Amino acid sequence: MVQALTTKDFDYVLHSDRDRSEEERTVFYLRRLSAVDSWRLQDDLGTIGQAGTVTPQVGKMNETALKAGLKGWSNFKDEEGNDVAFQRDAKERILGKERKVPGPYTSPAGVKFDSLLDLLSEDDRNELSDAIRTGSVLSVGEAGN
Repeated sequence: MVQALTTKDFDYVLHSDRDRSEEERTVFYLRRLSAVDSWRLQDDLGTIGQAGTVTPQVGKMNETALKAGLKGWSNFKDEEGNDVAFQRDAKERILGKERKVPGPYTSPAGVKFDSLLDLLSEDDRNELSDAIRTGSVLSVGEAGN
């Protein structure tokens, strides 16, 4: 039986953190993409050249998925062990239009979301993007299994 996706928000633990204790794990708060956002994202997947060749734009796809679906995190630490606050503007240009983005909105105007993404490794950004695009749900409790 097919199950309706009634929950848009979900928690996600990176593969690299799953064998840590719950107290040590970073939890990312993600939002599934709407059907329309998924279609727009697929439309942006590549460009067609003069010879008919398709050039994938994976970086753009990952950036767009993270901007649309990353709502926050907890237990994300800097090099000195301090919590890194999740901050971003309430509106950003995503998938071709100005949108209200997933909160929290604790940042002063002008904080660029890209600077938050710079705090994550490329592998972690790719994994989070995949989770957002596929709606992969892994609860904190399931991560230890």
